[in-house]
Amino acid sequence: MTRKQSTKQTLLTGIGVALAVLALVEWQVALFATIGLLPTFVLAFTGAGAHMMLKLQIVMFCNITAILPFAAQFWSRPSEFGSILDQLYPIIMVYMGAAVGYGLIFAGPIVAAMVLQALSQDRVRGLAKKRQALIDRWGGEVVSGGTVSGAEPGGMVTPPSAKLPEK
Repeated sequence: MTRKQSTKQTLLTGIGVALAVLALVEWQVALFATIGLLPTFVLAFTGAGAHMMLKLQIVMFCNITAILPFAAQFWSRPSEFGSILDQLYPIIMVYMGAAVGYGLIFAGPIVAAMVLQALSQDRVRGLAKKRQALIDRWGGEVVSGGTVSGAEPGGMVTPPSAKLPEK
């Protein structure tokens, strides 16, 4: 737990230092980035549980990706900072980027499970086709001692000679 906390603190300290250095160079961009990174900070301070750093990184990278185009615009035209910020479009788009990150956190495992299930079902169908091809080639007695219809789910059937005698 200490290592996870120190990694989170290191990440937040790095973001803070980067914003401070950016504020020395171009305060408008630093202010916009600070406002834009609020969803990341909220997750950093309130999030808990397994894989917290991975979740934080996903939201942070999606959030930063949405910030970069507007930061470049503010960097090139700092005098128009107030008029651009009054439009609310940049803030909404930055928060939408963070929303995509949150969506990946919650929908990602569901999508991954669906993909893995589809892959496993495809594998099962492929194995069933191969099994049927082997039965067609070698005959039904290979699987169940001559009758395919009495096979158990794993294809295993106790041959008549292996049954225990009745008392």
